[in-house]
Amino acid sequence: WVALKELDRRGGSILSIENPKGILDSIGYSWISSRTWIAASNWNVRTESKQDAYPRETAKPGTLVQMAIVYSGKNIGIYRNVRSYASYTMAGEPETFSTHDSVLIGWGHLQAQSSGFIGEVADARIYDTALSPALLRSLKPGRRSNPAPLGWWDFTRGKASDRMGRFAPPHLCHGAALKTQKERAESSTT
Repeated sequence: WVALKELDRRGGSILSIENPKGILDSIGYSWISSRTWIAASNWNVRTESKQDAYPRETAKPGTLVQMAIVYSGKNIGIYRNVRSYASYTMAGEPETFSTHDSVLIGWGHLQAQSSGFIGEVADARIYDTALSPALLRSLKPGRRSNPAPLGWWDFTRGKASDRMGRFAPPHLCHGAALKTQKERAESSTT
């Protein structure tokens, strides 16, 4: 669940997983086409390049949106607020990642000099199974799910650590800060 502050920023990532070789998959925003959500990847090798038919983001800044990328073999489904946003079959082979890899929230990849993302991430999860639309619909920010995620960052306890305890503790950098739910509510009304 993410709330963008600036819809016209380019090249942002909400949630990325990257291995030491620089191979990554990410929920990306405005990487190729303005105001579009994508299944981003290293050098776009698993990313659909033709995004003309992708809907443009129109949510008002600060509006919480649920974004999900579902990988099922070579098939990729992108969901926005549980509705199918885009789907395609990747040209190459899917990548595999492990809990030893780096998870980045609000940052595209480890070698990036800056992030195009400006906003708030309220809840981020990684699952080791493809979720159906019915399962996506059942998810709520800050609430446990069945199946349990492989990694889960909901920030409700004032920590950025993985609630599942599988991924290394993150480091906040480049102006990233944790907010309580009260602080989030106050900042969304101003």
